[in-house]
Amino acid sequence: MKLIPLFLCSCLLTCTCSSSDSERRRISYWPNGTIKSFWEETVDSCEIKREYHPNGVKKSEAKHEISGRLLQLTEWDEDGNIRQQLFGPKEVTVDLSSMSAEILKTYEIPSWTYNLYARNNSNITDSFLLRIGKHELLSQIDVTGCTSLTEKNIQAFKQIRPDVKVIR
Repeated sequence: MKLIPLFLCSCLLTCTCSSSDSERRRISYWPNGTIKSFWEETVDSCEIKREYHPNGVKKSEAKHEISGRLLQLTEWDEDGNIRQQLFGPKEVTVDLSSMSAEILKTYEIPSWTYNLYARNNSNITDSFLLRIGKHELLSQIDVTGCTSLTEKNIQAFKQIRPDVKVIR
């Protein structure tokens, strides 16, 4: 049997496992081979997601109800210091309404975000809108007055994520 080194395909690797107690897990890896994120669905109808910095230090740990409400969140910086803790249940909204174009180019929306408020921010572009479609918990985005967005790409986003309410 021929073995393929894990580090060659680590940036594309996602594992899903099942067990008899109905737990499901997904793991993704950074290109350097360290864990990027770990998600599991527990038997008590909750989801736990852990994200890690490229250096292996835990970045965030969030526990959600299956319905999407946040129960608990802790975030750490790259040195392991706690940056933020939230205790729920609650739905989290991130305000992008005054974020600059330069910051938006590299801004990573936290994985625990449910709603984005970007009203009247002309820096919200089509490419940004399509990039945020990967966020599993996202349920609503308000892009009212975002003049840089085209109707074509708003419709494309709705096709990719029909579960996300787009307020225009």
